[in-house]
Amino acid sequence: MNHIITFALKKESIAGVFLLIFLSFFSPVTALDSHLSTVKSTGVLYLGTSSDYVPFTFYGSDGTITGLDIQLAEEIANRIGVSLHVIDLAYEGLVDSARVGQVDLIGGALSKSTENSQLVDFSRVYFMGTGRIVTLKSTEIPSDITLSFLSGKPIGVQGGTNFEQWLLSNLLTMESTKDRNLIQYLTVSDAMEALDQYEVGFVLMDLNTYNRYYKNSGKYQLILEGQINEEFAFASHHDSSLIPEVNRQLNFMMVDGTAQRIAADFFSRVYPIYNWRKIRHVVQETSAPTAESERPCTNAMQFAGDVTIPDGSKINSGASFTKIWRIINLGSCTWNKDYRLVPYHMDNLDRTNYQISGTVPPGSVYDFPVIMTAPSEAGEYQSSWQLQTPEGKNFGQTIWVKINVTKPEMNQLTEDLGEMTDTTQ
Repeated sequence: MNHIITFALKKESIAGVFLLIFLSFFSPVTALDSHLSTVKSTGVLYLGTSSDYVPFTFYGSDGTITGLDIQLAEEIANRIGVSLHVIDLAYEGLVDSARVGQVDLIGGALSKSTENSQLVDFSRVYFMGTGRIVTLKSTEIPSDITLSFLSGKPIGVQGGTNFEQWLLSNLLTMESTKDRNLIQYLTVSDAMEALDQYEVGFVLMDLNTYNRYYKNSGKYQLILEGQINEEFAFASHHDSSLIPEVNRQLNFMMVDGTAQRIAADFFSRVYPIYNWRKIRHVVQETSAPTAESERPCTNAMQFAGDVTIPDGSKINSGASFTKIWRIINLGSCTWNKDYRLVPYHMDNLDRTNYQISGTVPPGSVYDFPVIMTAPSEAGEYQSSWQLQTPEGKNFGQTIWVKINVTKPEMNQLTEDLGEMTDTTQ
């Protein structure tokens, strides 16, 4: 049987180990270099995505990342004459991963926001989402409702999207909204769960998602049905020569119907709504754009390998083991004990966080150890994790441990004898 759950984790840990290495090969491509030529010479297009937004990017039944955006990127790579390699990253860390050159391209329901456009170069928009404000049917709505009706009321939205930016620009700038009641969620389903539990009174979300997953329940109503748009696009670092080529291939794909066929395929399927992450915070205030020289340092992490317990390792049920991941600090921020490793999926029921030991300067390798306890039942198990900044922002590649839990031979023999006794009585 297959399971995706957490392990029981002990709070003891061993000291991490890190060492300085020379990482010039991870440096971003400069404006003087041809990014496109580099991709063609290596024969691989590295795409960074966050695999948690169906149907654009998600894990398929075969354990690989798929989705509308992945298929578009694969078609682009094929037409350029290279292969596609997909890297699973935290959504909030996608932009920094492109900026430091960890990946060539980022995508996966990536919003072409004004804020992000100051940090990376976007491709042409390939998908336009239409937003709607959702509330419970039991909510009393005046017949002459205007946007001011929402002033001061808690509103949920998926963080990092154009829908969030729309609320910040059109609602939270209103003089009467001093308390900043916009609440960010990391998935749409988190926001809708909060609506059901009266944590928020309204949710701004994509119309297609609402029609597919929530409309037929009869629990909700739409208000202020003027169009609110969210634009999805691919992106790369500033001055990347890859973006004009991506635009050229997207144009060809739209003219010959390839893009439409890919979209029709993924939008015709039925998917579960994933509900993996629960971290959220209240937006306190908005700030003016920051000059490039004044921007904070970047956080980026690359998985370098399993020091212990490679995927598929056999572990006795109930046994303790130490999983050590080797990771690389690709960003310009120095990691310290305020950085932590946190559960990624909602299936990780244990909420224990693990701090980094010591400091990890940019360009360093760090061995991150966690002592775990295998589940008591036999089967295949996976536990996924991401790094998090002191401010609560996830970043870097998703890392995991996958084990095959087996019964100790003596326990298995006892169970087998018990079953034989039962059948003879």
